[in-house]
Formats: sequence, structure tokens, C-alpha cells
Amino acid sequence: MSNTISFIVRCCLAILFCCCFSWTEVIAQGKTQVEIDNADTFEGDESLGKNVSRLLGNVRFRHQGALMYCDSAYLYQETNSLDAFGNIRILQGDSVQLTGNFLQYDGNSRQAKLTGKVTMTDRQMILTSDVLNYNLGTETADFTDGGKITDRENVLTSRKGYYFSKEKMLYFRDDVVLTNPKYKVNADTLKYNTLSKTAIFAGPTTINSTGTDSSRIYCESGWYNTATEQSLFTNNAVVISKENKLSGDSLLYNNKEATGRGYGNVTIADSIQKVIISGDYGFNDDKAKIAFVTGKAMLTKAFETDSLFFTCRYFICKTGYCWVIASMVCLQRGSNI
Repeated sequence: MSNTISFIVRCCLAILFCCCFSWTEVIAQGKTQVEIDNADTFEGDESLGKNVSRLLGNVRFRHQGALMYCDSAYLYQETNSLDAFGNIRILQGDSVQLTGNFLQYDGNSRQAKLTGKVTMTDRQMILTSDVLNYNLGTETADFTDGGKITDRENVLTSRKGYYFSKEKMLYFRDDVVLTNPKYKVNADTLKYNTLSKTAIFAGPTTINSTGTDSSRIYCESGWYNTATEQSLFTNNAVVISKENKLSGDSLLYNNKEATGRGYGNVTIADSIQKVIISGDYGFNDDKAKIAFVTGKAMLTKAFETDSLFFTCRYFICKTGYCWVIASMVCLQRGSNI
């Protein structure tokens, strides 16, 4: 009996040893050492600790497919990390490049911290910041003290930002400003996809058009495509133009055509005729200067001492005129009529 127990114990210990050895191999494989590709001068520096190397002139490192260039560096072999100085450049894949003045890199976590006039280029997108964290494993970057993103037509700035290179997605928070030759967006929180050119809003957001038919949009949720200039706004959504104000539960707006559609609790206020039209669905065309509302439609016309109220199925209004279309029209008089 005792021999059987002893045999079982030995087998368990052998299995445990093999598992531990295999797991150690996996860890070792996952954490490859940073390699030195080139340096004009290479020397040990015992004043900084054991297994510390100092490299000077045309320094180049290689780690898991990425190349790192600098003027000088310290390589810490025990911690698999390095500090690099001057003309920092990191190349990853065929599109991502980072530059800066100083680099701290951890080869085990593949986490890089760049400081001093940092730029990150990913095809047509350029990110600039004073301090940038970038993980070469997940291909994600973040800044917490101000940054700027530029592409062909847009400039985006914020206090905090995150960039996911694989998804081409940007997340911005705090003092977000998106500037385009045709408009300017101010937001609390914004997501932007560099491929689809779509900005997604969360929180109080304003969009100010800079064209001749200038308009102002406010919402607390929605999206805007910077290429097509089409958008959807919800949560206290309002579109204000020179002559009209359109509001509703949700608004579809086309900035190129200067047209807006409203769904649910729609109100169109005409500043020229001093008329307010409300209903379930509304449409407004600033170029044609025409608007209509349907679905429990009501028109309110204000006077100095009174107001007129009309209800019908359908209202069409054009600057200077207003048509009422219905099988029955109801006039509700005010107290002084």
C-alpha cells in the first residue's frame, strides 16, 4: 500500500515539474529580449547597475518586428528595458511611425513612453503631443495632457485622447474641438473613425457651420460624417439657421443640401413670419426656404396681445406664405379675439 502511495506521489511531482517547465518556456517565449542592431560605440556602465550597456551614435534596436532609432541609449538587460535620447524614431509595420526626443521602453510589456515634440503617423493621420504612451503589442496610444490629430481636412484637439491603430478609432475627452474648413465642432466626448470619417458624440455638443448658409446645431448624442456632411442628432437636438429653428426627438441633417428632417415632437420656428409649427414629423429646406410639418400639426401665430392657433393634418410654409392642407381646419381663439 505504501509503495503504491509513494509511486502516485512521484508521478504527481513529475507532472507538476513538467507543467512548471512548460509554463516557464511559454513565458520566456512571450518576453523576447530587446536586440541591438547597431551602435557606433558600445560599452558597459557599472555605475548604473549590473548588465547595463551604454550605446552612442546611430543606435538601432529591434524588438518583435519593431525598429527603434536614437542618438544614444542605455540598455538594461536584466529588466529588458531601455532609455533612449535624441532623434527618437519607432517603426512598426508598414504604416506606424513615432518620433520624439526621449523614449522609455519596457520590452516585457512592450509599453513605450515618448516625450518632447512627439508625433505619431499612421498613413494619413498625424497625432502630436508633448507626452504619448504607446503599446506596441496592442497598437494603442494615449495622451492625458493635450494632443492634436490632423488628417487631410480635419484638425481635432482635446485634453485626453486614445488611438486604436488596428481599428483606426480615436476617442477624445475634455475640451474636444474638431475643425474643418466648413464647420467647427465643440464636444465633451467624441469618437472618430479615420476610415469612415464619422464622428460620434456623447454629451453636450455644438456644430457651427462656416459657410454662407451658416447654421448652428446642438445635441447631446449623435453622429456626423465629415465626408458626406450627413448627420443624426438626438437628446435635446436643435438645428438653428438664419430663418428657421428645427427641433425634435431626433434630427437628420444634410449640411451640403441644407436640409433637415425631424422625428417626434417636432417644432419649426420661422423667425421671418413669427410662426411656430409643431407636429410628429417635419422637414426644412433652407435653400428653397420651405418647411412642412405633418402628424397632429399645429401652427401658432403670435400677435402683440394675442395668439392664433391652427390645427390640421399638414402645414407647408414658404417665406411670406403658409398653406394649410386638411379635411378640417380648427381655429382656436385667444382671450382677446
